[in-house]
Formats: sequence, structure tokens, C-alpha cells
Amino acid sequence: MLFVRFILIVVLMFSFSTSSVAKGPFNRIFHNDWFSENSPVPGAIESRMGTNGNDGSIFVVYFSKNNNCKSGFPVILYSGVKPGGPGVRKIPGKFAIDRGNIVNITFSVTYQDGLLFMGVDGLDGHGVFQGAVDGKTAEFSFFLENMGNRYVDYSLIGFTAAYNRAQNLCRGDSAKSTPKPQKKDKDFFEGGTGIQKKKDKSEDASYF
Repeated sequence: MLFVRFILIVVLMFSFSTSSVAKGPFNRIFHNDWFSENSPVPGAIESRMGTNGNDGSIFVVYFSKNNNCKSGFPVILYSGVKPGGPGVRKIPGKFAIDRGNIVNITFSVTYQDGLLFMGVDGLDGHGVFQGAVDGKTAEFSFFLENMGNRYVDYSLIGFTAAYNRAQNLCRGDSAKSTPKPQKKDKDFFEGGTGIQKKKDKSEDASYF
């Protein structure tokens, strides 16, 4: 129930962030392949950070004062893809950084207003953070109806700067949340930035 409430808030945030009226009012700044910005729904979620995947998905981490802005809530978003089955479902997946140790994870999957949401469960926040700071690519593997086996890469270039700023925004520390933009401020959700498409996916299949 808590996950469904969270997803409804995210749907509202997504509709704000992609509307022509609301482009750019949330103090969005790019940090190489990542962005950070204020939340359009303050009081529920204070800030977020995100990046594009190599398959058209978006990986977003949301921060809330409800957990003292510590560990964020990571979500993979797909537009226009509807999985089979109603409600919230659990599916298995795998995660790794730079072809390192493979971690078994679980996704909470639901579909709302044309968006597929995959909440990432079972990650050790501290361990993932350390790996992301030092790494170059985060990799996910999972299977979904109507999509088949997916092997998705997200660049980690700019992750640390985006994380630090998202934390400062969540805590309301404006003095530490206004670094010099590293990329032109353009609509991220229309594919303006993100990791480039890569090598043959058969390499991913053999790895996972």
C-alpha cells in the first residue's frame, strides 16, 4: 500500500516535470550524465536525481525527509510499456557495477497512467553508494512480459555530484545546492543526455 501511494506521488511528479508549463522550474542541474533537482511535490518527496538508460528507460532516485534524506528510493521508469497482470507484482532481478559481484534483487512492478514503475528492493544502500562513487556503469538484468529479457546499463559519470546535491536539496541547504551546471539545462526526459548504446547484448546475457 505504501509503494502504491509512493507511485501515485511519482506519477504526479512526472506529469509536472514533462509538461510544457513546468520545464525547468525545479532548479535542475546536470552533472555529466546525471541530473539533480527539487521535487514538484514537496512534503512527500523533497528531491530527486536521475539518468537515462541505454534502452530508453530512466533511473531515478527519490529523497524524502521521512527517512532523514539518507537512503533514496530507486525506481526504473519505462514509458508506454504495459506488463501483464494488475496491481503490484514482485519479480526477481540482478544488479552489478562494472561487471563486479552480481547481487540478486527484487523489483516491485506496477503500471500507472502509461508508465511502468520498477521499484528496486534488496540493495545494500551503503555498499551500492560506495560502488557507484568509484564505478562507471550500473547494470540491471530482469525479465518482463511483453519485454523479454532486459539488460540495462546506466552511466555513473556524475553520480557523486548529483547525489550530494540531491541530499542538500532534500535537507533544504540551498548554500550547498547551487554548483555550476556541467551541461546545458535541457529537457532530460526527452532524451537530452544519458549513456550511449553499447556493444552486443549477448555479452550481457552470458555475464548475468
